[in-house]
Amino acid sequence: MKVHLVPALGSLPVASLRPEHIQHYYTEALASGRRDGKSGLSGLTVRKHHMVLHKALGFGLKHGMLTRNPCDGVDPPRGRSKKLTILEPDELQLILNVAKETPYYALFFTLAYTGMRRAEAMAIRWADIDWDTSILSVRQTVQQLRNGEYIFKEPKTEHSRRSIALSPSLVIELWEHRIKQEHARSLLGKPLEPRNLVFSHPDGRPFRPNTVTRAFKTIAESVGLKSLRLHDLRHFHATVLLQQNVHPSIVK
Repeated sequence: MKVHLVPALGSLPVASLRPEHIQHYYTEALASGRRDGKSGLSGLTVRKHHMVLHKALGFGLKHGMLTRNPCDGVDPPRGRSKKLTILEPDELQLILNVAKETPYYALFFTLAYTGMRRAEAMAIRWADIDWDTSILSVRQTVQQLRNGEYIFKEPKTEHSRRSIALSPSLVIELWEHRIKQEHARSLLGKPLEPRNLVFSHPDGRPFRPNTVTRAFKTIAESVGLKSLRLHDLRHFHATVLLQQNVHPSIVK
């Protein structure tokens, strides 16, 4: 609303808003709607704008501010979902080989072999890992606000609050990562505490989520996988489970 709809349509009195105004906005958004001005928004994104605007104007119609919803006279883009990218094991290995030279290797390894979301994995604390049973408990997520502040909160749904069985290779990787982190902390005079984040800067500060995503994108492009997204590591894990005759939706 604040970034797109209000700047484009907010100067018009709501009773004067007509379908042609909205249609013109959709046309402009598709052509040059990105914030950086380099290109247009996708049809799927503009369709989401249409849904938000339609609901807002529907509120105005319900309360007598409008006699009809002008969005009903507009043809929004159909929008097509992005094609699902299935990552092959050898492609994942290429990415991990390059990632070893970055601070994010253990994080990418964990995302690929747990199916966790970025916000979940970046909020893991050492206290969330039971080394005796090789179980990781998903107990919180992390989000960075516009002012740079980080907020940690519980997962939104009961399904998201879950336990994940770690593979032997991931247990070994996380243990080696812990040893490296302890060494880095000792050099800074900051001992490792049970509640410290598993994935962080040497001084304990969380990684910036967008920086992690950009780093993955850069690595993927460097090995010829330009269309790959960080979220596709979650799809990789789901594919592995299906190959083992385990449906991802039943994994707690």
